[in-house]
Amino acid sequence: FESPWESTPNPKLTLDHIDLEEVKRTARKAVHMGRLDPSVDTEDAIGLLDHFRLRENGVLLNGAAVLFGNDKSVWYPQLEVKMGWFHGTTDREFLDNRHVSGNVFKLMDEAMAFCFKHLNLSAKIGGKLERDEALEVPAAALREALVNAFAHRDYDDTRTVYLAVYADRVEIKSPGGFPTTLDLEHLYNPPVCDSRPRNPRIARVLYLCKMIETWGRGLGVIAGEC
Repeated sequence: FESPWESTPNPKLTLDHIDLEEVKRTARKAVHMGRLDPSVDTEDAIGLLDHFRLRENGVLLNGAAVLFGNDKSVWYPQLEVKMGWFHGTTDREFLDNRHVSGNVFKLMDEAMAFCFKHLNLSAKIGGKLERDEALEVPAAALREALVNAFAHRDYDDTRTVYLAVYADRVEIKSPGGFPTTLDLEHLYNPPVCDSRPRNPRIARVLYLCKMIETWGRGLGVIAGEC
Protein backbone atom coordinates (compact mmCIF):
# COMPACT_ATOMS: atom_id res chain seq x y z
CA PHE A 1 0.00 0.00 0.00
CA GLU A 2 2.89 2.39 0.73
CA SER A 3 3.85 4.56 -2.25
CA PRO A 4 7.53 5.13 -3.14
CA TRP A 5 6.73 8.44 -4.91
CA GLU A 6 7.11 10.70 -1.88
CA SER A 7 10.51 9.18 -1.00
CA THR A 8 11.93 9.37 -4.53
CA PRO A 9 14.83 11.86 -4.89
CA ASN A 10 14.22 14.46 -7.58
CA PRO A 11 17.37 16.28 -8.80
CA LYS A 12 15.15 18.81 -10.61
CA LEU A 13 13.70 19.92 -7.27
CA THR A 14 15.92 22.54 -5.66
CA LEU A 15 15.73 24.85 -2.66
CA ASP A 16 14.45 27.55 -5.04
CA HIS A 17 11.26 25.47 -5.34
CA ILE A 18 10.77 25.27 -1.56
CA ASP A 19 9.05 27.76 0.73
CA LEU A 20 11.71 27.80 3.42
CA GLU A 21 9.66 30.09 5.66
CA GLU A 22 6.84 27.53 5.60
CA VAL A 23 9.34 24.88 6.69
CA LYS A 24 10.27 26.99 9.70
CA ARG A 25 6.65 27.89 10.51
CA THR A 26 5.71 24.21 10.47
CA ALA A 27 8.56 23.34 12.81
CA ARG A 28 7.66 26.13 15.23
CA LYS A 29 4.05 24.93 15.27
CA ALA A 30 5.19 21.35 15.90
CA VAL A 31 7.26 22.50 18.87
CA HIS A 32 4.31 24.53 20.18
CA MET A 33 2.08 21.47 19.86
CA GLY A 34 4.57 19.43 21.86
CA ARG A 35 5.29 17.02 19.02
CA LEU A 36 8.76 18.24 18.07
CA ASP A 37 11.68 18.39 20.46
CA PRO A 38 12.30 22.04 21.50
CA SER A 39 16.02 21.48 21.02
CA VAL A 40 15.50 21.29 17.23
CA ASP A 41 16.68 24.49 15.52
CA THR A 42 13.48 25.85 13.99
CA GLU A 43 15.36 28.59 12.11
CA ASP A 44 17.53 26.17 10.13
CA ALA A 45 15.22 25.37 7.20
CA ILE A 46 17.69 23.08 5.44
CA GLY A 47 18.41 21.18 8.64
CA LEU A 48 14.67 20.84 9.19
CA LEU A 49 14.22 19.31 5.72
CA ASP A 50 16.76 16.68 6.77
CA HIS A 51 15.03 16.23 10.13
CA PHE A 52 11.71 15.71 8.35
CA ARG A 53 13.44 13.11 6.13
CA LEU A 54 12.73 15.09 2.98
CA ARG A 55 16.31 14.99 1.62
CA GLU A 56 18.71 12.17 0.83
CA ASN A 57 22.38 12.89 0.26
CA GLY A 58 21.51 16.54 -0.25
CA VAL A 59 18.84 15.79 -2.89
CA LEU A 60 15.25 16.80 -2.16
CA LEU A 61 12.54 14.14 -2.28
CA ASN A 62 9.21 14.57 -4.05
CA GLY A 63 7.50 14.74 -0.67
CA ALA A 64 9.25 18.05 0.03
CA ALA A 65 7.32 19.65 -2.83
CA VAL A 66 3.99 18.34 -1.52
CA LEU A 67 4.61 19.81 1.92
CA PHE A 68 6.62 22.93 1.20
CA GLY A 69 6.62 23.65 -2.55
CA ASN A 70 6.30 27.29 -3.59
CA ASP A 71 4.90 28.89 -6.75
CA LYS A 72 7.91 27.61 -8.71
CA SER A 73 6.79 24.01 -8.05
CA VAL A 74 3.66 24.23 -10.20
CA TRP A 75 5.10 21.71 -12.67
CA TYR A 76 3.92 19.04 -10.23
CA PRO A 77 0.36 18.35 -11.47
CA GLN A 78 -0.40 16.63 -8.15
CA LEU A 79 -0.11 19.93 -6.28
CA GLU A 80 -3.60 21.12 -7.17
CA VAL A 81 -7.16 20.96 -5.91
CA LYS A 82 -10.21 21.37 -8.15
CA MET A 83 -13.26 22.83 -6.42
CA GLY A 84 -16.82 23.21 -7.61
CA TRP A 85 -20.06 24.55 -6.18
CA PHE A 86 -23.05 23.14 -8.02
CA HIS A 87 -26.69 24.04 -8.42
CA GLY A 88 -28.83 21.23 -7.06
CA THR A 89 -27.59 17.66 -6.62
CA THR A 90 -25.77 17.01 -9.91
CA ASP A 91 -22.67 18.45 -11.56
CA ARG A 92 -24.50 19.79 -14.61
CA GLU A 93 -24.50 23.45 -13.56
CA PHE A 94 -21.54 25.25 -11.94
CA LEU A 95 -22.18 28.16 -9.61
CA ASP A 96 -18.49 28.52 -8.75
CA ASN A 97 -15.44 26.73 -10.09
CA ARG A 98 -11.84 27.08 -8.89
CA HIS A 99 -8.51 25.37 -9.52
CA VAL A 100 -5.74 26.16 -7.02
CA SER A 101 -2.10 25.06 -7.05
CA GLY A 102 0.28 24.96 -4.12
CA ASN A 103 1.66 22.91 -1.25
CA VAL A 104 -0.60 20.95 1.08
CA PHE A 105 -0.93 23.82 3.57
CA LYS A 106 -2.09 26.25 0.87
CA LEU A 107 -4.45 23.67 -0.63
CA MET A 108 -5.98 22.98 2.78
CA ASP A 109 -6.52 26.69 3.44
CA GLU A 110 -8.09 27.25 0.02
CA ALA A 111 -10.34 24.18 0.25
CA MET A 112 -11.61 25.11 3.73
CA ALA A 113 -12.22 28.70 2.60
CA PHE A 114 -14.26 27.35 -0.32
CA CYS A 115 -16.37 25.28 2.08
CA PHE A 116 -16.96 28.25 4.39
CA LYS A 117 -17.93 30.37 1.39
CA HIS A 118 -20.53 27.97 -0.02
CA LEU A 119 -21.91 25.95 2.90
CA ASN A 120 -24.79 27.36 4.93
CA LEU A 121 -24.50 28.30 8.57
CA SER A 122 -26.87 26.72 11.07
CA ALA A 123 -27.61 28.32 14.42
CA LYS A 124 -27.99 26.41 17.67
CA ILE A 125 -29.60 27.93 20.74
CA GLY A 126 -27.88 26.65 23.84
CA GLY A 127 -28.13 27.61 27.48
CA LYS A 128 -27.02 31.16 26.82
CA LEU A 129 -28.37 34.23 25.07
CA GLU A 130 -25.94 34.09 22.15
CA ARG A 131 -26.45 31.73 19.23
CA ASP A 132 -23.71 29.26 18.30
CA GLU A 133 -23.28 29.25 14.53
CA ALA A 134 -21.71 26.33 12.71
CA LEU A 135 -21.45 25.01 9.18
CA GLU A 136 -24.20 22.61 8.13
CA VAL A 137 -21.38 20.09 7.62
CA PRO A 138 -19.07 20.30 10.68
CA ALA A 139 -15.85 22.14 9.89
CA ALA A 140 -13.79 19.61 11.86
CA ALA A 141 -15.18 16.78 9.72
CA LEU A 142 -14.43 18.66 6.50
CA ARG A 143 -10.91 19.45 7.68
CA GLU A 144 -10.25 15.82 8.62
CA ALA A 145 -11.56 14.54 5.29
CA LEU A 146 -9.50 17.05 3.30
CA VAL A 147 -6.26 16.48 5.17
CA ASN A 148 -6.69 12.73 4.69
CA ALA A 149 -7.28 13.29 0.98
CA PHE A 150 -4.03 15.21 0.63
CA ALA A 151 -1.98 13.08 3.04
CA HIS A 152 -3.00 9.62 1.85
CA ARG A 153 -3.67 10.08 -1.86
CA ASP A 154 -1.66 8.18 -4.48
CA TYR A 155 0.88 10.73 -5.69
CA ASP A 156 2.00 8.42 -8.50
CA ASP A 157 -1.37 9.30 -10.04
CA THR A 158 -1.22 12.81 -11.53
CA ARG A 159 -4.94 13.48 -11.07
CA THR A 160 -5.88 16.13 -8.52
CA VAL A 161 -7.94 16.09 -5.35
CA TYR A 162 -11.53 17.11 -6.12
CA LEU A 163 -13.90 19.00 -3.81
CA ALA A 164 -17.56 19.37 -4.80
CA VAL A 165 -20.27 21.15 -2.84
CA TYR A 166 -23.84 20.18 -3.77
CA ALA A 167 -27.19 21.18 -2.29
CA ASP A 168 -27.39 17.92 -0.32
CA ARG A 169 -23.78 16.81 0.23
CA VAL A 170 -20.06 17.48 -0.01
CA GLU A 171 -17.87 15.12 -2.04
CA ILE A 172 -14.10 14.87 -1.64
CA LYS A 173 -12.27 12.58 -4.03
CA SER A 174 -8.60 11.67 -4.07
CA PRO A 175 -6.66 9.30 -6.36
CA GLY A 176 -5.72 5.90 -4.99
CA GLY A 177 -7.24 2.60 -4.01
CA PHE A 178 -8.71 1.84 -0.61
CA PRO A 179 -6.51 -0.10 1.86
CA THR A 180 -7.23 -3.80 1.48
CA THR A 181 -6.59 -4.37 5.20
CA LEU A 182 -9.64 -2.31 6.19
CA ASP A 183 -13.14 -3.71 5.71
CA LEU A 184 -16.44 -1.83 5.64
CA GLU A 185 -17.60 -3.46 8.89
CA HIS A 186 -14.86 -1.66 10.82
CA LEU A 187 -14.66 1.41 8.60
CA TYR A 188 -15.34 3.96 11.34
CA ASN A 189 -13.51 2.22 14.16
CA PRO A 190 -10.25 0.74 12.86
CA PRO A 191 -7.54 -0.22 15.39
CA VAL A 192 -4.77 2.37 15.44
CA CYS A 193 -2.17 -0.37 15.02
CA ASP A 194 -3.63 -1.13 11.58
CA SER A 195 -2.92 2.38 10.28
CA ARG A 196 -0.58 2.17 7.28
CA PRO A 197 -0.17 5.60 5.66
CA ARG A 198 0.48 5.48 1.93
CA ASN A 199 2.85 8.46 2.34
CA PRO A 200 4.46 8.10 5.79
CA ARG A 201 6.88 11.03 5.40
CA ILE A 202 4.12 13.43 4.45
CA ALA A 203 1.83 12.01 7.14
CA ARG A 204 4.53 12.35 9.80
CA VAL A 205 5.06 16.06 9.15
CA LEU A 206 1.30 16.69 9.15
CA TYR A 207 1.05 14.77 12.42
CA LEU A 208 3.86 16.80 13.99
CA CYS A 209 2.05 20.08 13.29
CA LYS A 210 -1.25 18.50 14.43
CA MET A 211 -3.03 18.59 11.09
CA ILE A 212 -3.38 14.84 11.59
CA GLU A 213 -4.48 14.15 15.15
CA THR A 214 -4.04 10.38 15.54
CA TRP A 215 -3.19 7.90 12.78
CA GLY A 216 -5.94 5.43 12.04
CA ARG A 217 -8.80 7.45 13.57
CA GLY A 218 -9.69 9.89 10.78
CA LEU A 219 -12.92 8.24 9.66
CA GLY A 220 -14.03 7.85 13.25
CA VAL A 221 -13.43 11.55 13.86
CA ILE A 222 -15.52 12.42 10.79
CA ALA A 223 -18.37 10.15 11.87
CA GLY A 224 -18.29 11.52 15.41
CA GLU A 225 -18.35 15.14 14.29
CA CYS A 226 -21.33 14.44 12.02
